[in-house]
Amino acid sequence: MALYPHIGGHAELVELMLDHVAGSTYASTKIPADADWRIRVTSIAEANWNNCQAHPWITDISSGRPVPGPGATTKYEVELRALDGIGMTDIELEHTLTALLALVEGTARTALATQRSREAAEHDDTSWWSSIEPTLIAAIGDPDRFPIASRVSQALGEATGLASDPEGAYRRGVAMFLGGLAQQHGSANGSHR
Repeated sequence: MALYPHIGGHAELVELMLDHVAGSTYASTKIPADADWRIRVTSIAEANWNNCQAHPWITDISSGRPVPGPGATTKYEVELRALDGIGMTDIELEHTLTALLALVEGTARTALATQRSREAAEHDDTSWWSSIEPTLIAAIGDPDRFPIASRVSQALGEATGLASDPEGAYRRGVAMFLGGLAQQHGSANGSHR
């Protein structure tokens, strides 16, 4: 409360905090200008993923209409610079960046929620899954009723030991994102830098 007279109020404090964190997104990640565009886009995703992991509270705050402070503007410039030159219009640059960040933040939010939902003693979902399996089978009934859901859930559990895999979804999403950009704007051999 003692800060509010100096900055205006709670909303302004949150904006300042978000701006500070935004400005630190690329403190340990440099995006080489001469790198292939796929590396640059992946670097944007990774830096934002790591930022969400380091500052989990940012995934819970929707800034609505963000104030373009120096940190957020620096972050925006770095990201646009990394996307520039792929062959997109300025509007496509903005939409592409927004879509990429939404993918990262959405999967990061899910990953963080999954981590928070685990009990302190749980290291993976295997024991949790085993404990709820009888109840789940009783509630769902015959597994033939949901054959695809049963098959996919079993495959994920066997492959990862997890009930859900947001980080895997993030990695797959970024790969699909890169594939879509390549199809629209890049080339298979990466001639666009």
